[in-house]
Amino acid sequence: TPAVATTPPVATTLPVATTPAVATTPPVATTPPVATTPPSGSEPDVVSARAWEHFQLLNQLRAEGFTCPGGDVFAPNPVPLKFDCLLWKASRLHSEDMAEQSYFSHT
Repeated sequence: TPAVATTPPVATTLPVATTPAVATTPPVATTPPVATTPPSGSEPDVVSARAWEHFQLLNQLRAEGFTCPGGDVFAPNPVPLKFDCLLWKASRLHSEDMAEQSYFSHT
């Protein structure tokens, strides 16, 4: 069978306020982030420590599974989500636009 040549994925990266480790299991935050929000006038393309902590907590919850108070059960999912810089930036810009224009929408 002939080998199929594949092109490696193109990585788009943005600076991150903390250096996250790539792991197969989600890391558990042991210390609070140094800064919870970016200072005013900071570079808009930097992921804040708070945003990164939320992302890590989401992966931790997925790995543990969860039962909602209403009884819905979500089984553990050991596959952590991967951080996507372009998606993060788009969602941040959309959130800022909603705040500036006084509306709320996911479309």
